[in-house]
Amino acid sequence: MSAGGKQKKLEYETTWQYETGIYHRFTEGIDNRFVVYYTDITDYVTINRADVIHNSTWSGWNIDTVRFWGIEYEFNINYKKMTAFGNYTYVDNEVKEDDPTKLVDFLVELPPKHKINLSLRYHLSGSVQLSWDQRYVGKRYSEAGYTLSEYTTSDIGVQYSFYKNKAKLNAYINNLFGENYEQTYGYPMKRQIYGLTFKYTFF
Repeated sequence: MSAGGKQKKLEYETTWQYETGIYHRFTEGIDNRFVVYYTDITDYVTINRADVIHNSTWSGWNIDTVRFWGIEYEFNINYKKMTAFGNYTYVDNEVKEDDPTKLVDFLVELPPKHKINLSLRYHLSGSVQLSWDQRYVGKRYSEAGYTLSEYTTSDIGVQYSFYKNKAKLNAYINNLFGENYEQTYGYPMKRQIYGLTFKYTFF
């Protein structure tokens, strides 16, 4: 079905994807990876997200051309009792469509342009490990056309391993500072989550 509501057969998508990258090790325990990618899609198949949100009959149609491009950078550091790793992602897009009515309910900008993840693990001893995870997600546009604000969250935890590392007890607090944010429009995330988990490996 087309965006205007008329029945129309969907065409098959045709996708060309290109990717190149570099992996480099500075020294023992420090390495990084850099990737550049480009995706060209003809007859991009999309659906009316507003219909899906309201649980009504969905409609689908083709967009002439949609292109995605971006970069990814990742690093890993292992130094004595500390392990640090993280990544940065940038993504952008371009849409070409001769029929503007097809773009009314189409928001390809949903993925954030900028996203950063940073993590740290520190071994206080052979059995106790501290963890810290930081995440940044840039501004996005929701299915309903509203802007979703950028946000930053922090998670911390402590893990105690025993019985030859087969048993692990983990205490954690997610969203430590109570950030108010939404991953999906209209569904606020919990201000803070904390808990205790136990894991045992038999083999």
